[in-house]
Amino acid sequence: MLVVAAEAAIELSEFGIEQARSDMVQMAGELLRRFWISDPCKNQYYIRGGFAQGTLDGVAAHVLKQPELVDKVLAALSFLQKGLELSLESHNKVRYGFLVYNCSVHLWNVARPLIRPGTARSLVAIYTQVVDALQEVADTNFEWRVRCIFNLCRCLDDAGSPDDAVKYLEQGKTLARAHAPHLMPKLYRMHMFLVRAKGKGALADVVKGCQPETGLTALPSIQAVRCQVVTDPAEVVSTVQEGLGTLMGEGKPCDGCDGGKDLPHPIAEAVMELGRLVASVRGGTELAEQCVKQCHGSKNVSVIQGVEMVKAQLVVNNLGDDVELYTEHTVQQLTDALVTIEKCLQVAIRADDGELIQDTCLVAWGMGLRLLQPSLRERCKTMLHVAAEALELIQSPLTHLRTHVHLEMAQCELANELVKKADTHCKKALALDYFVDSEQEEKFGLLRPLDRFLVPIQNKLDLKVSLYAQPERPEEKAILVVDQAR
Repeated sequence: MLVVAAEAAIELSEFGIEQARSDMVQMAGELLRRFWISDPCKNQYYIRGGFAQGTLDGVAAHVLKQPELVDKVLAALSFLQKGLELSLESHNKVRYGFLVYNCSVHLWNVARPLIRPGTARSLVAIYTQVVDALQEVADTNFEWRVRCIFNLCRCLDDAGSPDDAVKYLEQGKTLARAHAPHLMPKLYRMHMFLVRAKGKGALADVVKGCQPETGLTALPSIQAVRCQVVTDPAEVVSTVQEGLGTLMGEGKPCDGCDGGKDLPHPIAEAVMELGRLVASVRGGTELAEQCVKQCHGSKNVSVIQGVEMVKAQLVVNNLGDDVELYTEHTVQQLTDALVTIEKCLQVAIRADDGELIQDTCLVAWGMGLRLLQPSLRERCKTMLHVAAEALELIQSPLTHLRTHVHLEMAQCELANELVKKADTHCKKALALDYFVDSEQEEKFGLLRPLDRFLVPIQNKLDLKVSLYAQPERPEEKAILVVDQAR
């Protein structure tokens, strides 16, 4: 009963106000403490207690930053690993085989912050063990098994073992073909990502034999751009043209087609993804317009969203060199385009599509950069607010982007004297565990370069929020005097 009550408390800790969640966490910890000191038998409740302890410790570690984050999460995962090994013992497998699935779910909840470049490699051992265990007990939740294999492939690639990842991915493809065909495009994309170092030819080999109406034949071109196999603008345009040709017959609309109305949805989605990729590339305007024309009239939500995104990008492209002049016309065009992107983001949120949300936020951020100046930042405020909430809602692993967005929101709110809101955004930015590549780290001499902006803002906000505390350092006194003078 102690374990069952602890599981219920952990589940309830995800809901309610912060104080109530904290109380549930403390209650779960106390229940588990009492369970462990009772010298329990090694039955299913012993295993479930280990899972609950690992989940409790792992979620508590999510507020930490590297390298403490990795160490604490791995320590929490050791409880899951011990429980998994116990459930797979020969005399337990028949009785407790169902707990393998439970372990995989707890693994996702605990390890999710580490499934990203730079830290995913630390999860190879536990994810390999879980994927093999799910196969050993013949778990019937096939879609979940495919998703676990997908995560394992990400970990193996981060560990520098893409060939091993491909072997596991073939297992995932076999399961997906039979039980979850809607995941096949995702697996094909992962396969291309894993073989990206071998060039465009290797990407094309992945979908050899696929039918054109599935839209998969354009994936080599899409992934070649996304995985940066091609980076030169002219080569990007030619690659997108090639992908469009495989879908539409050398880029020409099919005979008798009334725009996007007669295009199968998979093809229309692939066409618009190609359009989004080429819209922001120098020399790609004409090709992006062609993609919009071919998908005009489609009733598919993601296609409509893609059309509007490309149109907004084309508005910016058509400004040409004037985009750097900041005339009234230029600023208004940028603002209108950003409003369109914001509407697209709202559509992605309603569609509950995490990948589409992230893609749209990246486009919005790139487009809004030109307006992130003291006199123009207010024009981006709504977009920044929606993007910050959307990325937080899906717990996006794009922590660097999320930190940027919260930083700009803090500056917007601070300019409007909304100190409490600014303080909230600043604290959220400082709490995120973002990281940068070695080039930026060397350039700024900091592991977290954005903190050089965030920390002074937070210090300033602390002075504003504190009603009674007097500044101690001369720098703090100067900040307060300057702020009062304003």
